[in-house]
Amino acid sequence: MSEIECIVDLLQGGHNGSPWHGPSLMQNLNGLTAEDAVQKPIPSAHCVWELVQHVTAWINETINVIDGQQYAPLAGEQDWPAISGTDDAGWQSAVEILDSSMQALIAAVGELQDDALWPNLPGMEFNMYWLLLGVVQHQAYHAGQIGLIRKSFA
Repeated sequence: MSEIECIVDLLQGGHNGSPWHGPSLMQNLNGLTAEDAVQKPIPSAHCVWELVQHVTAWINETINVIDGQQYAPLAGEQDWPAISGTDDAGWQSAVEILDSSMQALIAAVGELQDDALWPNLPGMEFNMYWLLLGVVQHQAYHAGQIGLIRKSFA
């Protein structure tokens, strides 16, 4: 298995497969309503909807980098986009955008060659490999947070 194939497998598994760490991100989102997604059982923490939009923002930033744009750390509302509504249609749209963004990232990564992983990104002190494994870790981290928030609903 090539390094790219391994990364694709990690991205896919963490998104909607059977990762080692527990439920995938999409498994943790399955069955949640908009009402669930805006609850803040820890008042100073983010709600599930905010986490979904945050994860999506970083997936899209990574796609942009693969497409040749300069890496730019997200800040403010780019990093944590505001929720535009609280109805079920808006929630389903946010989940669908997350899913389609991850599928686009997986497709883009699948087109890379292993040798594209190692050079530092322009102007950065890290490479594509580090960025892509960061997405895998980021997804697992927030899937765990969402899993804990879900447990508070019971």
